[in-house]
Amino acid sequence: WSSDVCSSDLGMMAFGSGMEIKDPSTAHIAWMQTNLGMAAVLGFGFIVLNASANALDASGNAFGAIVANDWVKDESKSVLISRLAICAIALAGWAISVLNLSITYIFLTYGVLRVTLFIATMLAVRTDLLNKAGLLAAILIISPLAI
Repeated sequence: WSSDVCSSDLGMMAFGSGMEIKDPSTAHIAWMQTNLGMAAVLGFGFIVLNASANALDASGNAFGAIVANDWVKDESKSVLISRLAICAIALAGWAISVLNLSITYIFLTYGVLRVTLFIATMLAVRTDLLNKAGLLAAILIISPLAI
């Protein structure tokens, strides 16, 4: 199960059961704690942490590969620059985590950015409309509009 699908299913179960929910963004956790116990809440937290770490790892590796292969001219520096790019993604993930946003907004924003990058990538792969500079410009223009 994906953590966001699991969360939405559990939230619907909480609202359908008639529970008194003070904060709708934590309905799934309240339902699990009431009906399944604290071990289920800890397990769910592990799933969310794993999904977040997986997304951060995949993004860091993809960004590092793009930077090393497409933007660095000197091959002797490509590994160092790739590692710095991965660290930049990790710092961006940390900066987002300290904002204390609702997990709903984090996954919604992540989904929007993922779709935006997919559209720009498909334009670059399937057409000759976008070169490297055009792809970067498209992402920088489309992402704020999508969010």
